[in-house]
Amino acid sequence: ATRIITTRKPSMIVEVHAEDKEARCLEILKGHGYDPIIVDRRTLFAETRPLAHNRWLICPGRDAA
Repeated sequence: ATRIITTRKPSMIVEVHAEDKEARCLEILKGHGYDPIIVDRRTLFAETRPLAHNRWLICPGRDAA
């Protein structure tokens, strides 16, 4: 995965369910040149799962142009 996000830098969406995991993902993604857009998934879709934290990290890549 590191080789792919370093050499190809694809667009991707990462769904996270915990603040500590989100912080770590942001650290990794920013370290590889991404500038993630953070979206609280519950603002877009009705949520039936009892998750306190459910967000998307939207990462435009080189293929987003």
